[in-house]
Amino acid sequence: MKRLFPALRALLAMALVIAVGEVIFRRFLVPALGVSLTDTPDFTQWPGMLILGFLLPVVMVTVALLLYRFVDRRKWSDFGFDMSDRARVVAFGGLALMLISFGFFIAFTQMAESIEWRITSGVSWIFVLSAAVTYIGTGVWEEFFFRGYLYRTLTDYGKPAAYIVSILLFSLIHFTEESLELSRLLNLLLTSFFLTYVYDRTRSIWPGVLLHGSWNFFNFLVVSNQSGVSVLQVTGPISLYNRWFSTILHLVLIFLVWIIYRNRSMGSKLKKEMHT
Repeated sequence: MKRLFPALRALLAMALVIAVGEVIFRRFLVPALGVSLTDTPDFTQWPGMLILGFLLPVVMVTVALLLYRFVDRRKWSDFGFDMSDRARVVAFGGLALMLISFGFFIAFTQMAESIEWRITSGVSWIFVLSAAVTYIGTGVWEEFFFRGYLYRTLTDYGKPAAYIVSILLFSLIHFTEESLELSRLLNLLLTSFFLTYVYDRTRSIWPGVLLHGSWNFFNFLVVSNQSGVSVLQVTGPISLYNRWFSTILHLVLIFLVWIIYRNRSMGSKLKKEMHT
């Protein structure tokens, strides 16, 4: 019977996330704020989108932490609130690599005959603020829930099971709001593996929060093409290029994390052997 408890807790957690996101927010709060989410979020719906973008992460993070502490009864010290030197290298090194890669991505796609970039005129920075709060906030709550809570809960079955189930659930939940495409699914699976790997190796929630939130926001500013918000506008089949870009970048980031932790662990092992 004890073997069922982690699975039941995970099901309870997913049910709460769906209830909060799809029922409380989408059916009740969204209409109350006068916001329309028919296709994609329109951040020019000010200040409704700002309020919504702020409240959802706060509520979701609270749900994850309450489940962690009072349902799982785990210690706060095990959640991953601390950040070691290696975790900082992963977080800020990964962020720098992400920013540089976006520059190369724009330059490379500009050379393609079917792609054209231009700087948007008349960007409204109050609308950008709404987008920043929403997309960065999404990265925050998804890390707290899928890595900090769900992955940690499922490690009661061992790391392989925790990786597989939490990665699948993170990937599939995105298709409650978008059509299922194989290339999109594969991209989400890789992204989820990367974020889970970061949390597993760094033992900190913050590197994943920083990288996830930054990716969401930078990607929105560059390729979303939303009038009045996106700093850059692009014409042409950019979604295909963007998925290749995401795949390559996340593979490089996985390798970066592996190198950082492999080298340090090897160094510690050599020091131990020298002392013996």
